[in-house]
Amino acid sequence: MPMRRGFGHLISRARLYGTSYDLVDQDEDAPAQMSHLIPSFDIDGKLVFERQTNWLGSAALQTLEPRVYYVLTSYEDQSDNPRFDTTALDFSFASLFRPNRFTGYDRIGDENRITFGVTSRTIANRSGDELLRTSIGQVYYFDKRRVQLMDEAEVANDITSAVAGEVATRIEKDWTASASLQWNPNETEQPWEKQVLQLRYAPDADRLVNLA
Repeated sequence: MPMRRGFGHLISRARLYGTSYDLVDQDEDAPAQMSHLIPSFDIDGKLVFERQTNWLGSAALQTLEPRVYYVLTSYEDQSDNPRFDTTALDFSFASLFRPNRFTGYDRIGDENRITFGVTSRTIANRSGDELLRTSIGQVYYFDKRRVQLMDEAEVANDITSAVAGEVATRIEKDWTASASLQWNPNETEQPWEKQVLQLRYAPDADRLVNLA
């Protein structure tokens, strides 16, 4: 049973991914019918610590939220599957806590990994607005990732992922700024894989401007 409390959560899930294909106009050496049943299990744990602080002279609440996520998904050869709606997920802090590294169901990634992440928020006491949020996390892999989007792609065998980080802050009432960063310790020439800065102006629910 999932446990959700004000101080955090502990949620476990069991999945069974099922796919089946009945294709036409296939090449002679390509199968027309194939199906897969792939079991998966994950567990997600988070704690929330709070303390009172101040933000530019105003009372605020600051949190520290460590999070651990583990997922185990069996390997199944899916190289004969078509790719109708599957792509690789964009790597980000949020994607560190997702069970499948692909979108759609044409590829179910084999997984045996654990993610460590931490988020800190500063929240205004009076309004409840989030004034500042910082997050950082990284994945540690226990096995190679044999399922790839392209059949000819090499098996991924890095022990760790890139480090993903996010920072978001409220500049003014209608203005917010955020940065997404990605640093890969496995790359020596260009370890910074992502550096994105975004400004957002939202004066009301019907008007929104994004600059990135």
